[in-house]
Amino acid sequence: MTTEEIKQLVISKANQYGINPGIAFAQIQRESGFNPRAVGSSGERGLGQFMPGTWARFGSGSFDNAFDPVMNLDAWGNYMVYLMALFNGDYLKALTGYNGGEGHLTDPGKYGPPSAAARAYAQAIYAQAGFTESSVVNLNQIDVSPSDFPIWLLIGGIGVLVWFAFSD
Repeated sequence: MTTEEIKQLVISKANQYGINPGIAFAQIQRESGFNPRAVGSSGERGLGQFMPGTWARFGSGSFDNAFDPVMNLDAWGNYMVYLMALFNGDYLKALTGYNGGEGHLTDPGKYGPPSAAARAYAQAIYAQAGFTESSVVNLNQIDVSPSDFPIWLLIGGIGVLVWFAFSD
């Protein structure tokens, strides 16, 4: 596949999975530069730069399949849908979890807080996708304790409504 065909596939898969195409485009560009044969320094593979464990959860078949653009983007779509549901539609949390592991957000007492690199990754993709700086939440200030869940649910719901109102 050419790079242009891969870019079109990214947008198509984003739409298929209900992920904002701007987020998808920025994320896959940052992960692999649209290179389906990309291999990261820790062994990540393909367009969405999957590690073996994450591939086992969201991919299909052998880890070698992570080099297939369609299979990789299906795994990416499945993972992002999972993360978006886990974090009530909050792209910043979903992206932070994608990069650094969702456990750092769901159970920071066990896994520690999200890394500065994971937070920067999420904010960079969010900004590259065209969201304004004023809409970027400082992830250092997020308290994900269960007692705050109703507040974050409300904030996430407002964010989704605003996104739908201005996404045309």
